[in-house]
Amino acid sequence: GERGGERGGERGGERAMSTRFPLFGWLRRDLDAVLALAGGEVVPPIVRPVRLTLVADSVSDYDGALAVLRHAAQLCTVISHQAGRMRNSYALRASLLEHIAARVLPLPLPLPPRRPKHVAAALAQGGDDEALGGWRGVGEWDSDVDAGVEPACDCFWWRRGMRAATQLELLRLLSLLSRHYATVVLSMNPTVLSDASRILTFASFAALADAVVRRTASDCPSAFSLQYSGAATGPSEPYAFTVDRLRDESATMRLHDESLLANRTRLLDYFASTKALLLPPIADEAGAGSEAAESDADGDDGMWAVAAKEFGKEPFSNGRDRRYEEVKAALREQFGRDAVNERSKPRLKALAAAHGVEASGEAAAPLLSGPDPARTCFRFDSTMQWGGGDAALIDQLTYRVGYLSHGFPEAEGKPDAESHAAASPAPWRYFTGEAAEFAADCPELGALRDTVLLLKAFMVPTAEELPPLQPWTVADADVVWTSDKQGGLSAVAFGRQLSCAYVGREAAGEKKSLFSSAFGRIQSFFAGGANRPRAPPSAADPSALAQSPICCEDDVLHLKELPSFGGRVSSVEAEHLLQVLTVPYLRLPLLLSFFAPQHRVAALAEARVQEMLDATLFEPGEWLPPAGSPAVTEVPAPSRAPFATAAGLLVNEMQHAPEGLAASLLEIGTNALELDPGKFKPDGGPAAILYAVRLLTRVQSVARAMTGADDAAGAAG
Repeated sequence: GERGGERGGERGGERAMSTRFPLFGWLRRDLDAVLALAGGEVVPPIVRPVRLTLVADSVSDYDGALAVLRHAAQLCTVISHQAGRMRNSYALRASLLEHIAARVLPLPLPLPPRRPKHVAAALAQGGDDEALGGWRGVGEWDSDVDAGVEPACDCFWWRRGMRAATQLELLRLLSLLSRHYATVVLSMNPTVLSDASRILTFASFAALADAVVRRTASDCPSAFSLQYSGAATGPSEPYAFTVDRLRDESATMRLHDESLLANRTRLLDYFASTKALLLPPIADEAGAGSEAAESDADGDDGMWAVAAKEFGKEPFSNGRDRRYEEVKAALREQFGRDAVNERSKPRLKALAAAHGVEASGEAAAPLLSGPDPARTCFRFDSTMQWGGGDAALIDQLTYRVGYLSHGFPEAEGKPDAESHAAASPAPWRYFTGEAAEFAADCPELGALRDTVLLLKAFMVPTAEELPPLQPWTVADADVVWTSDKQGGLSAVAFGRQLSCAYVGREAAGEKKSLFSSAFGRIQSFFAGGANRPRAPPSAADPSALAQSPICCEDDVLHLKELPSFGGRVSSVEAEHLLQVLTVPYLRLPLLLSFFAPQHRVAALAEARVQEMLDATLFEPGEWLPPAGSPAVTEVPAPSRAPFATAAGLLVNEMQHAPEGLAASLLEIGTNALELDPGKFKPDGGPAAILYAVRLLTRVQSVARAMTGADDAAGAAG
C-alpha cells in the first residue's frame, strides 16, 4: 500500500511539474531530427555589377579601340552568365554592341582606286606625269607606315602603323563580339527596326575586320594579310568579298536612328571600293611600262596629261558619265580621231575611274564587267562549294608559307600518309580549319571567315532559314566547319547547318517581273508558312497596302477595294495616297503636305498611317554609288538608278528642298496640338499628338546630324 501510494505520488508530481512548466518540451533534444527536414539555408544569388560606363564614348587610337572591344566582350560575358537574375539581359547586350558599332568605333573610309602595276613601278622610279598618265595624285594608302609617323590619311584605320599583336587582337575581338551579337538577336523577337539594326551591325563588324586584315603590320607582317591585301611580293593581286545583297536590302530598311542612316552609306561606299579591287586589271600594253606603249607614245605626246587635267576639272557639266564622253571628244579633237582607239580606251577608263568619273554605255563594258571570280572570297551567299577566290588565296598562301598543297600537313614525313594524301588532295581543309596546324598559323583567316559568314547567314531571304528563336549562349554561336571529299563546305552553329547559298536559288526561281515577284514576297509574308520573308515588306509599298500588285498609277484605277485606314481616309483620298506611293522619289513631300492640313492631321492617330509615313521618311531608298548615276536618256527611265541618293531620300530632300519639308512638318505639329482634348485617351487626338512629336523629334535628329550640331566626336567615319 505504501509503494502504491508512492507511485501515485510520483505520477501526481510529474503532472504537477508539466503543468507548472508548459514550454518545457522545447528543451528536449530528441526533436532535432524534425528540424533537419527543413533543409539547408538558401543563399541569395550574388548579382555581379555591370559597369557599362567602362565603354568609352569615342576612340582616338588603336589602344582605345582595343579597350572598347575588350570591355564590351567582358560585359557581355558577365551579363550572359546572369541572364536569369537580370532583366532584359539580351536587349542590354544588343544595345551595347549596336552602340559600339554605330557610334563608338569609326568605320573605314572607302579604299582609293587601285593603281596598275606599271604605275606603281613608275612611281617607285620617280616617273614624270606623262609616264604616270595622270595617276600621280590618285595614289594608294601606304600600308608600310611606322607607328610613330604622322597620319598618312584621314581614315582612322590607316592613320598610323599597326603592330601584329594589335591586328590579331582586333580581329579576335571582332569575331567574338559578332558571335555574342548573333546570340542575343536570335534570343529576341525580331521587329522591322531590329532587323535593320542587326544587319548593319553585322556589316559594320565585317567591314572593320576587312579593314584591319588589309593592314600590313609594322613589326611582323602576317602572311595572310599580305596575300589578302595584294601587298605580297611577286605576282599577287588583292582579294575581297562582296555583299551585293546589302545594297538592295538597305533600300527598304527603316532607319530612325541618324547614326544607322549614316553608317549605311559608309558601309555601302566601303564595300563598293573593295569590290572595285576585283575588277579586271588594266592590260600592261595600256601602260607606260610596256614596249608597245612606249612605241605608241611617240605620236601622242601630252595626251594623257591633257586627259588627266580634263578629268580633274570641276564641276562636271552634265553628270559624271557625260564627263567621260566630253574628255574623249576633246582628245579626238586635239590629237586626231584615232587618238582614242580600242587599245587606248582601257587607259582612258582607268583615268576616269581614278577621278570618280563613270564611263557609261558600251564604252564602260570592259571596265564594269564585274568582279573577278578568281579573287572573290567567302562567296557563302552563292555557293558552299570549294573554289573561286578561296581556292586561289589558299593556294598562294600555302605556297608562300611552305605547306603541302594536298591539305594534309600532318602527313608530312610519313611516306604512306603522303601518298594517300596526294592521291586524294583536299586543300579546302586549310580553309575550314580541319588542318589544325594551318589554322593556328593563320588565325586571321578564321576570324575574318566567321565574321563574314554570320553577316551573310543573317541576310537569308526567309525566316525559316534562320536558327529558331530561343535562349542561346555564346558557345552555341561557335562555327564548326567540316568538308566532304568533293569539296563541299558545311558550317554548323546554333545546333543546325547555316543556310547561306541563297543567291543562286533566287536567280533560278525569279522568272517573273520585278513587281510580280515582289508582290509574291508580300503575299508570303502575310500568309506565313515556310517561305515567309525574314523582314516584312515596306509599309510604304502600295502593293502591300492594297494587297494587290501595283506598279504604276493605272493599276490603282483597277482596284476593287481601297484601304480605308480605319475609316479616317475617304476612298478618294486613299486612291490619291496609293498613286503618290508609286513615285518614291517624290512621295515624301507629297505625303507630308497631304496630312498637314487641319482636317487630315487627325488621321495620324491610325497605326497604318503612322507606319506608312515612317517608311516614307526613314527608308533611304536606292543607294547612289560614288561614281554617280547614269544620265536619263529616255522617259520613263528603264530603271530607278537615276533616282538614287547617297544618304537617303530624307537627307536628299533636306539638302535640296528644305523649305517645303520644314513648312509641312511645322504645320503637322501645330495642327496636331489643336487636337488636345484635355485628358489622355488611347486613340484619337492624343495618339496623333504623340506621333507628331515623335516624328518631329526623329527628323530633327537627322537635321542636327547633317548640320553637325551634335558634335559627335569619334562618331563612325
